[in-house]
Amino acid sequence: MKITRAIGYFLIGLILSVTGVMSASGQMERNFPPDSKLGNLNGASFPQFNIDGNLMIMGAAGQVRDSDNQIVLPNATYKRGAIRYQIDMMGNLHRIWYLTEEEAKGEKKIK
Repeated sequence: MKITRAIGYFLIGLILSVTGVMSASGQMERNFPPDSKLGNLNGASFPQFNIDGNLMIMGAAGQVRDSDNQIVLPNATYKRGAIRYQIDMMGNLHRIWYLTEEEAKGEKKIK
């Protein structure tokens, strides 16, 4: 009985510590590559993305990250809004990051 209770307390502690780490990591400041550009994603129909009125194609190794910095499948991307994006050597989209409201406001101040 005591062992079962100890295991229960251990599992609860483990869950709370993992949840705390996950919430803290979500609040970290993201550093975007220096060659990334600010844009506005107006629409997407994989592999085509409309950024600032320009039709761009996602490259083979393209990656999309949401505002929580989690990877989103490019073919499931439908959200519109402020982004940072990076172009590969072939001129295709390489990376897209959806910006949080705070990041978008900060980007407007820089621009």
